Amino acid sequence: MGNPPASPLKLSDPAQALQLYDHWWVLFTQPHKEEVVRGLLASMGLETFLPMIRPAHIRADRRPWKPLFPRYLFVRAVLLQVPRSRLEWLPGVTALVSFGGEPARVPDSVIEYLRERVALLNQHGYGYIAPGERVRITSGPLKDLEAIFERPISDAGRVRILVHILGRLSTCEVDIAMLEPAGAVKR
Repeated sequence: MGNPPASPLKLSDPAQALQLYDHWWVLFTQPHKEEVVRGLLASMGLETFLPMIRPAHIRADRRPWKPLFPRYLFVRAVLLQVPRSRLEWLPGVTALVSFGGEPARVPDSVIEYLRERVALLNQHGYGYIAPGERVRITSGPLKDLEAIFERPISDAGRVRILVHILGRLSTCEVDIAMLEPAGAVKR
């Protein structure tokens, strides 16, 4: 008639038990409070990860860096040692992201992937395409044409490309998702 309910995990070593609960969690912050919350968590001795990117279009009156996920901050904590309420009641925190009443755990592999991608993004720009690189348009009315990537023009993923039409280079603005490196295999 089915399996009996699983018994709670019993570990003789308290350090091993705590290690099972040592995870990355996600905090949802008040607008523009990610840095404040990160500082408070650091003062509590907790590791944090706030993926920051250099916006494609920087104006002099804007911050040169911004969060990749505005209002979200990752924190590594053992919720048996740092109560959930202590995280949720920090100044600047709106909530600990949860699903079905359970805090959302983020695997270490996801954090590592995000760290690598943010580094690539900051090194090479949106879509990892460098200015001057040849690209192929993969959708829309210019599908299968090759162009030259000029530069990102917005934080929303819009970019400027140069397309050879009617014997001259013309500028076009497209979504970065419509491009692939020209050397890539056609889809």
